[in-house]
Amino acid sequence: MEGIQLMDFSQELSTPVESLLQPAFFDTWWLEADYSENVQDSVAPITSSRSASAPTSASDCDSTIDLISPQILVPKKQDTAHVTISPTPGLSLLEQLHIDQPLMEVIANKHKRGYYRCTHCPETFSNIFEYASHMDKYDIRREFKCPFPLCPWKILGLPRRPDLRRHCAIQHKDHLPADLKEMLNLKDETYPTLKCPHQYCDKIFHRKDAYNRHIAIVHEKMGSRFNKRMFQILADCPFDRECDRHRYVKTRMNTRRNSTSESNGNTMMQRQGRRHSISIADIH
Repeated sequence: MEGIQLMDFSQELSTPVESLLQPAFFDTWWLEADYSENVQDSVAPITSSRSASAPTSASDCDSTIDLISPQILVPKKQDTAHVTISPTPGLSLLEQLHIDQPLMEVIANKHKRGYYRCTHCPETFSNIFEYASHMDKYDIRREFKCPFPLCPWKILGLPRRPDLRRHCAIQHKDHLPADLKEMLNLKDETYPTLKCPHQYCDKIFHRKDAYNRHIAIVHEKMGSRFNKRMFQILADCPFDRECDRHRYVKTRMNTRRNSTSESNGNTMMQRQGRRHSISIADIH
């Protein structure tokens, strides 16, 4: 069975965000197919002799687990005439992430508590750098790049056109111009914003599964860190009036969260710098 043929979308994928407002662009790219999580690309039979723990395929998030396109692709030499040139020729995905300092700062300050799951094999990864290294190891190149400059998926890419449309709708919904939302038919009811109903929590979600997981783990679980801290602050609260108590608890909860986030961000940046400087050195 012949390998999957990749069309050359390099000109489209290098289009800046501002140019996405051109109608012709969507006629030939975004609006060509409707999104469906159940649609899978055709695949060749698995013939690799690798161990079960290693992917026998070309491998692949937004969100806690990347479950966008769970198809399995068999590594196969492809006709170079149909392969899109990577954003930075000659550099691995991991190297491209590390040389982009503005992007590295965003990654360091974004605290993802879940994990990344490869969409082409069962492996999971605790951070975006391990995921990129995995894609480099098996020479995975995905053609549909996010057009936002501070998003790691502009480098790692997404498997299919509908995946990229969905990614932008969920991850960048608040940054899309009104004209672009209308052109993409991204109505609020299609990808609704879900605000946590807890009176002392300000979390906002764009995915129903993440919202449900947050409610179950953070608020319904009595022994969660959030609940333990909230009960302690309520016990220490010196106010009797409900409005004063509410303001006091919210202030204390937010103060702790902000200081912890800043500390975690600095620690994460240091750890990632040490760990992945070694990884890049091993590549050369």
